Amino acid sequence: MYKFLFLFLAFAFNLEAQTNFFEGRISMKLQYYDSLGNMLDPEILGKDSEMHYFISEENYKSLNEKGTLTQLFNGSTNKYFFNNQGQVQVIDASFKFPQSGTVSKLAGDTTILNHNCEKLLIKSENDQTIYYVTKDLIVDQNLFEDHNFGNWNLFLKSTNGALALKYVIKHTGSTMIMEAYEIEEMDLNEEDFNIESFLEK
Repeated sequence: MYKFLFLFLAFAFNLEAQTNFFEGRISMKLQYYDSLGNMLDPEILGKDSEMHYFISEENYKSLNEKGTLTQLFNGSTNKYFFNNQGQVQVIDASFKFPQSGTVSKLAGDTTILNHNCEKLLIKSENDQTIYYVTKDLIVDQNLFEDHNFGNWNLFLKSTNGALALKYVIKHTGSTMIMEAYEIEEMDLNEEDFNIESFLEK
């Protein structure tokens, strides 16, 4: 009897832990550097200085510091929308770009906003990104199995659904660093990820 009760409680606890996925906003500051390590002014570059990521179940979006949509993913259609010089364009997220992606773990943990973060490196033919990943913020990786674009499903599979609080993205001759400065749990709904509301603006 006690053995059965223990197994039942263990199963219930494990089920609850597995469904405690993050829903809300992660806000990040963006910094840009040239090949010599000199910091560049995002306004002069015509680039964003902040990014606010919203994620809920199978959907996510990001807005810049002006509230302009930069990207939106709708999991029900597997469509990825992105802002290209003021024009919203769309592709099927199953499209594999980049074509390659190799994953390796890096030594040395760090703390961001009181969350312990492990480092993960993903290299492709276009760039390499170091992710600072925390197991405190988890999404259901199974909902993004067909999200090949940007190696998003590769990233989530490598982290078991854990999200990153910092990115160091290196292209030839330049580096961009994004680091979280605020995290807020919030309830979001399907309407928050309706692309039509952004197309009407």
